[in-house]
Amino acid sequence: EKYYDAPLLNVMRDQIIKSLLKEVHRQGIEVKYNKKLISITQQPHSVQVLFEDETVITGDIVIGADGTFSKTREAIAFNAKLDYSGFWGLQGVSFVKDFVLDEATSYFYNDGNFQFIFGKAHPTNKMNILWQAFSQCPEKLPTKHFEKANQETIRQLLYKQMEHWNIPKHLSDIIDHTNMFFPRSIYEIKDFPVWSKGRVVLVGDAVHTANPFVGQGASYSLEDAMLIAKMLRDHDYRDAFYYYEKDRRKRTEELNALFQHMSIQNDIDKKMNEYTIEWDEETYV
Repeated sequence: EKYYDAPLLNVMRDQIIKSLLKEVHRQGIEVKYNKKLISITQQPHSVQVLFEDETVITGDIVIGADGTFSKTREAIAFNAKLDYSGFWGLQGVSFVKDFVLDEATSYFYNDGNFQFIFGKAHPTNKMNILWQAFSQCPEKLPTKHFEKANQETIRQLLYKQMEHWNIPKHLSDIIDHTNMFFPRSIYEIKDFPVWSKGRVVLVGDAVHTANPFVGQGASYSLEDAMLIAKMLRDHDYRDAFYYYEKDRRKRTEELNALFQHMSIQNDIDKKMNEYTIEWDEETYV
């Protein structure tokens, strides 16, 4: 509020998804679930998508919004390589008794190598604390000891990261009251040559990943979606993909570079908040 005349709000991802789905249904857009992409075949005037259940869908374009481990990416650059970023991340939802959280505040604990962030993310739900933890780790943790580890193993990993801290009770309560942990080794895509090929284009983590300390992964994706929608409204798909990549590649690479070189926070804040997308008579930031 001090800098931008607006509060910082923590929002759980399921709330964002519910809001998006509500609008999708309002517009009468069909959503099909339980589909696993197998392959994409491009024709001169269309593109065909084959799914694991042997159904085939034909359309004008394909937009791959399928995350870091994108299958759609193979249709653009089959040999594109994911690199381990040197970070792992953990997320969870929890609650704390007798600890009053300000709805517009995030609480940070950071020792330079390990960072724990939490904040209130729901006004009434008991499980209303959304937390995230990140750590630098030169070698990727084995999947069996991390992504597939049991809850107690993950708790002990967190406590080991904080073994030299004077841990406040509310912080240990958050860890102890978390029933589901979401661990992930964090990967990045480096030097991806093109964001589209023919009638196929990528958005979000499928094409550009964000350092977890940037905290812009979801924002990047929402910005991508709005800009490519605008470009497709105003141009044919070839120009739409071209203008989309030209704008968004510059945006994501500049911001990521600021964090990579540990620029001062004011520079990062300015770059994050100066970006706008004009849409009809309204401006969305």
